[in-house]
Amino acid sequence: MKKILILCVSLRESLSRQEKIKEQLFKLKNSIQEIQIEFSFFDAIYGKKLQPEYLTFLNISRQIANQCEHELGPSELGCFLSHMIIWQKIAQGDYKTYDRVIIIEDDVILDFKNIHQKFNSLLNENPEFAFLGGHSEPSRRRIRGYVSEDQQYFNLTGPKDLYTATYAYSLTPNTAQHFVYKQIKNLTYIDDWKYLLAGSISTPFYSCFEHDDAQASHIANDRKNFMKKPNRFKKNFNKIKNDVISRFISLFVLKKIIRLADFLKIEK
Repeated sequence: MKKILILCVSLRESLSRQEKIKEQLFKLKNSIQEIQIEFSFFDAIYGKKLQPEYLTFLNISRQIANQCEHELGPSELGCFLSHMIIWQKIAQGDYKTYDRVIIIEDDVILDFKNIHQKFNSLLNENPEFAFLGGHSEPSRRRIRGYVSEDQQYFNLTGPKDLYTATYAYSLTPNTAQHFVYKQIKNLTYIDDWKYLLAGSISTPFYSCFEHDDAQASHIANDRKNFMKKPNRFKKNFNKIKNDVISRFISLFVLKKIIRLADFLKIEK
């Protein structure tokens, strides 16, 4: 029997969120019999309790790397370090007894529709990296790709700058190690998927988890406070450039290209 570990990143104090997650994951575990599903909470690092010098050192490193145009706030720093530690644990073999590790955050809602088939597909395809949720609604209307042969996931072909969020994904030890090396070499921010997934033609997206918008996002507040207002010309230029690259890639895929939003409508 194949085994999946679901790691939920959560602050130790977030007991109400953890109870909601437990209810969903117990239901998931009982609904899938031929896959051994285990779950565990990973104690997230509370950025606001760290010494301010940690934040200063990290932001200096990011400025030197010239990879990001905004400083990390304390909440985003805690998220960054939490995911980095999980990646390193995966890379060094802490979870080697599992066939797949899924990382979620404690503000997600599990979509039970076809979840049995999707998890089996994830195990059978065994991609180096896969989203199990993520990307804003406006981005979903622009992200392109094609439906998999088994109809269980969507192959994202870009634009990669629209890929956002870390609330649900899965990666192999090799990819975890690769991500750790990339972040140490040129420190950016944790969901800089354009940088982390550079070179990949397509990325699987399984619609398994959605963000619970009723839960307040501390990271979103951090980014409002610390992110610089983008240069409009540069923003529009990059938008057009990335869109052209995505269209160019789509020409060589030889598949029916649709929008992620359209795929999700079919899913529902």
